[in-house]
Amino acid sequence: MHIRKWGCKVYRHINKTTGRKKLDDKSMVGFLVGYERGNIYCIYHPKTKELKSSRDVIFSENEFIGGNQKASMRDTTRVPLTYDSSSTDDTLSPRSTEDALPQAAPEEAPAPIIHDEIVVQPPPNSPSSLQGGTPNYPSSPQGGTSNLGKSESPKLPNRRSSRSIARAFKAILKGNWKWPRNYREATETEDAKQWELAMKKELESIKKNETWTLVPRPKNAKVIKSRWVLRTKDNGTYKARFCAKGFTQRWGEDYDETFTPVAKYPSIRTLFSILASRKAEIHQMDVNTAFLYSTLDETVYVEQPEGFEVPGKEDFMCLLRKALYGLKQSLRS
Repeated sequence: MHIRKWGCKVYRHINKTTGRKKLDDKSMVGFLVGYERGNIYCIYHPKTKELKSSRDVIFSENEFIGGNQKASMRDTTRVPLTYDSSSTDDTLSPRSTEDALPQAAPEEAPAPIIHDEIVVQPPPNSPSSLQGGTPNYPSSPQGGTSNLGKSESPKLPNRRSSRSIARAFKAILKGNWKWPRNYREATETEDAKQWELAMKKELESIKKNETWTLVPRPKNAKVIKSRWVLRTKDNGTYKARFCAKGFTQRWGEDYDETFTPVAKYPSIRTLFSILASRKAEIHQMDVNTAFLYSTLDETVYVEQPEGFEVPGKEDFMCLLRKALYGLKQSLRS
């Protein structure tokens, strides 16, 4: 425990558990009168004449009981020692220090009260600014002008935000900012044929990978709804994804674990640096419909794709054998 000056002024924190309200005082003035075990200070409050114990204390070791205030080194003034040149003696005789020392004031002057001030600055197009007048900004305590009249320089967007802004701008120019939300809206647009071809291509890849099997609708099983996600890429190609509404799944019922192993960028950079030092060739590849290659351990039923229901089997459901876009466990699988 750090030893403090006995009898110094302290501010003891008032805990919320004591019933302190939001606008009540957060601390109480007291004086240090002792110590207890466990780094606990004994505080005496003269107003309530109570003795409290607390660890959360702020000390003011320049003020003590009885109103005595100890002057710090900054408050003391240096008085130069002067000599009387009128002395006829060869040695200079110093003047009496009683005349040189300033007389101490009987009472300390109260500190000035500083009120909050709100300065309203004129707009930049006001008559005073047009006539060449300079606005009078309030000065800071250090003597300079405050930052109220200075406009901060705007921060430049980073690489990710600039890319998203560029993509949104390109989409607006090409008219791709409003994509159809379902099969019905896609068939009502001018490029309905392109959207239909994209959806047929997606279904062909699903059937090729044997992602599901059509079964009669189960009685007591939960069926997850599905939807089409339609987008237009920057190169003008139409992309359709058949996704399951995974937000309707329940943990422990139709999915269990959702973790997935991911690669860190430091690992990728380290691999590239090793390959570059050995002058090896790097081959990049992309796997189409990567989610459709992993098998599922859970029993999951999904509705048939909208607009592509099998004739005569409209009430049948898709029993998933492999993962599908939108499922909770797709990344893990």
